[in-house]
Amino acid sequence: LAQEPQHRFEGRQSENPMAEATRTFQVSTLAGRTFDISVPDGSTVGELWEESSRVAGLGILVVLVSEEGARLDNPSAALPAGSQLSIIVENPESTVCQAALEVLRKAKPGAGMGSADVLQRYCLGRCRMMGSFPTKLWMEDPRIADFMEYHNYSLCEYEVLELTLIDGAGRHHQLIGVINSGDSDCNIGFWGPIYLRPSFKEVGGILSYGDTESKWDITDASWYKAPASVPPCNSKLSGGPNAQSPLENHLSCALSMAFFGGID
Repeated sequence: LAQEPQHRFEGRQSENPMAEATRTFQVSTLAGRTFDISVPDGSTVGELWEESSRVAGLGILVVLVSEEGARLDNPSAALPAGSQLSIIVENPESTVCQAALEVLRKAKPGAGMGSADVLQRYCLGRCRMMGSFPTKLWMEDPRIADFMEYHNYSLCEYEVLELTLIDGAGRHHQLIGVINSGDSDCNIGFWGPIYLRPSFKEVGGILSYGDTESKWDITDASWYKAPASVPPCNSKLSGGPNAQSPLENHLSCALSMAFFGGID
């Protein structure tokens, strides 16, 4: 992760005993800007993250870090005991195409797809679509389907996706997918890269393969520990039947959840 701005939070309790108990964090930026962030004392890390994003006006490209240096990546966890937090602004400019970058900069915190019980069964966190752009805005994608040149890149569109895998160590791995939805009339599957946050390192992608199918092309799985069990994903477009590893099956589940709102 590149050296990015870090802002310091200093936590304090509400001083009014009659008011609802709150945790208030004073934020100071390197540019000298200061502001307060207050959340109810029983809030989760996810609620703290959303309020931090809203007040700071930084969109979704922020990561909270505890005073011990641990990333606060489990949105359902309780607020940290420590009174100081840092906020790191992610920097995807060097790896993500310009069209996807514009979608990420405009994206707002929001709920993902799927019910809590289904997400738990498939070891998933927030999975959702955040925006799209036409294929012609990224003709340089190395995974692009061959037929697109014949059609002057006028078909299909890319979706910018938020995908969250909960691995066997209980870590919440947040990824961004820039995935083309393909064209069923041309019997084409999905294609595009996935990036691991917060570094935005490309760790692989998905390729159109066969008749309206897709398959994964993973280049780095070192960050992932497989859960004890994730049910198989049967979506051909999401690469499920062609999955060659637990990670590929898990990614297929996340992709299906983000695109279709469920896993068949």
